[in-house]
Amino acid sequence: MAVTVPGTSGQPLTVGSGAGTNGLLAQVLANAIILAGQGSVLSSQGASVGGSVPSPSGGAGTQAELVLSGSASGTASVPSGYNFIVNNATAPVTVEGGGSPTALLSGTIGGTFLVNGASTVVASGGSNVIYDAGSGYDLSVGNGNSTIVGSGSGTIQGGTGTNLVFAGQSSTNSNTSLVLSAGSQDTIAVLGGSSTVNATGASTLLFGTFSSTAGALSVSVGGSQATLSAGMSSVTVTTSGASGLVFGGFGSSSGSLSQDDTGSNTTISAGISNTTLTLSGTHALAFGGFGTTPGSLTVLDQGTGDTIAAGNSATSVTAGAGSNGLYVFGGGGTLNFVGGAGGATVVGGSGAETLDGGSGPLVFAGGSGNATVVGGSGGTTLFGSSGGVITYSGSTGHALYAALGGNETLNAGGSSTNNQFFGGSGSDSIVGGSGSDTLLAGAGSDTFSGGSGSNMFVFLKSLTAGSTDFITDFNSNDQLLLSGYGLASEQSAVGSAVSSGGSSTITLSDNTKITFVGVSNLSSVLTSSNTHPF
Repeated sequence: MAVTVPGTSGQPLTVGSGAGTNGLLAQVLANAIILAGQGSVLSSQGASVGGSVPSPSGGAGTQAELVLSGSASGTASVPSGYNFIVNNATAPVTVEGGGSPTALLSGTIGGTFLVNGASTVVASGGSNVIYDAGSGYDLSVGNGNSTIVGSGSGTIQGGTGTNLVFAGQSSTNSNTSLVLSAGSQDTIAVLGGSSTVNATGASTLLFGTFSSTAGALSVSVGGSQATLSAGMSSVTVTTSGASGLVFGGFGSSSGSLSQDDTGSNTTISAGISNTTLTLSGTHALAFGGFGTTPGSLTVLDQGTGDTIAAGNSATSVTAGAGSNGLYVFGGGGTLNFVGGAGGATVVGGSGAETLDGGSGPLVFAGGSGNATVVGGSGGTTLFGSSGGVITYSGSTGHALYAALGGNETLNAGGSSTNNQFFGGSGSDSIVGGSGSDTLLAGAGSDTFSGGSGSNMFVFLKSLTAGSTDFITDFNSNDQLLLSGYGLASEQSAVGSAVSSGGSSTITLSDNTKITFVGVSNLSSVLTSSNTHPF
């Protein structure tokens, strides 16, 4: 692709140009030169690279054009006042654009171009170095590997090569820049101020500002394997490619991180930024903050197979429409979880947790912190942990609780559904609600309170192994199931019950002891209709 512009002595000059936006910008610049020529206000002069460059000619109202030529590398120091510079050299050259803004058009050979202020540079190909020390610039390259520096406010358009881009300046936060990146393995550093970056190529590496002049950074990443490090900038980013990596802020003055991810296998680390995420892709992995000053983490999950690890952040996770196969790991901060229609698994940490189940199944493995769980219609499966306390309530669905090792507490007194509770190997305290619950003793010492419903208390000889258990509220509406002991053993145990302090204790054949708290006369609550030995 090429554009044609007026040359010296009015002769047309063809200059190679790039594709896409670079080619369009080259044509716009060419049209401006042509229009000046048609209006008889264009004064064109030529110069050889490495030689002296004349000052612009013409009077008031004239637009000056300089055409550079040469077949060897060299430097052209251009005086101020040229409106247009056309580089037609056939070897890479250095053009020093003088002190005034200019519009520079270079072909596909590449070069180094140093301009100022509201300048336009279109370098259509080759490997280029472009530096603009002012603001209002528009800098564009083609398919070569280029370095572009815009130290003020302006627009930078990278081509399809591998480019290094610096936008803004570290001494001020008043800059605003737009960076359009289409290359593969581009590196973009925002040195200060606010910037908008649109990166569509693969393996882009983007850095926010690492200084107090950091402003807002708005980013759209469409390519795969991109990496973004926010620095101290406040970042709003959308990611749609595969295997992206996003880091929140570092340092005491870091800004916030807001991300909308529709890609796959994206990894996000919040750093110390207050972080808000919307996950709508697949298999995202998000980490909250670590250290002593983590920011908050707020997540709306609408994706498939996502994993969220809270770290030390105060974390809020909502499973929205489309969320399924979600894993959430609590940490040192508080965790608030709201379930949705898809299945979710939540693993508690050392902080306090609050969970509200949805219409999908919820699995919760408690941590060392206290947890409050409201069951949803999809059902809830709870696993305790040593030292953990779980308070459960719910009017829809059902709950299954399994104590593991250590001493655990489950209080389901606020539940009205029919639930199943399993004791573990430690000393467990399990409280049922108003539903008809099933409570099964484990190898440890269990204390059961069935609640106001008609409950079944189950003791399996293969599990209890001589444990000492307590039932605090057994009545004639409840059921007692003794598995593995046989009728004769049950009758012997009940017949030899020991009453003390208003309570009665039976001892089974494997030395398992069951104390019926507050029951001084077992025959008043244990009958052949509610006792089931086998």
